[in-house]
Amino acid sequence: MAHRPMSGGIETRISDGRPLELDAIDRRVDAQIRHENAVRESLTLAAELQNSSPTFRSVVNAIRNRLNKIASDDAIIQAHLSVLVDYRDKLELLPRLTEKHIRQVTGPSLSAFIEEPEVAPEGIPIME
Repeated sequence: MAHRPMSGGIETRISDGRPLELDAIDRRVDAQIRHENAVRESLTLAAELQNSSPTFRSVVNAIRNRLNKIASDDAIIQAHLSVLVDYRDKLELLPRLTEKHIRQVTGPSLSAFIEEPEVAPEGIPIME
């Protein structure tokens, strides 16, 4: 004879006999309360950060100082930083320095011709 579960009753938790349906409702309510609290906390934090919170600034500065200390002791990071500085020099500083040098060498009247080519109204460079 096969054992069949009894049907027609309310499913209950074995440990305390509480209906499982109530547990699901309680879990949904708890999740909703946790969500509302998280949203409220995030909005409060966002408002505080938007007002330039001194606490947040001090934490960021502490992290920045610690990272600088770690980076100053690490040879690999120093090598990578030197590569980035080299790229910065090539991308930002060298064009400015060469432009300044051209102005010094050619004078203000000639450097204007070197910096900007004369362009026709249609956008086609003038060929002379």
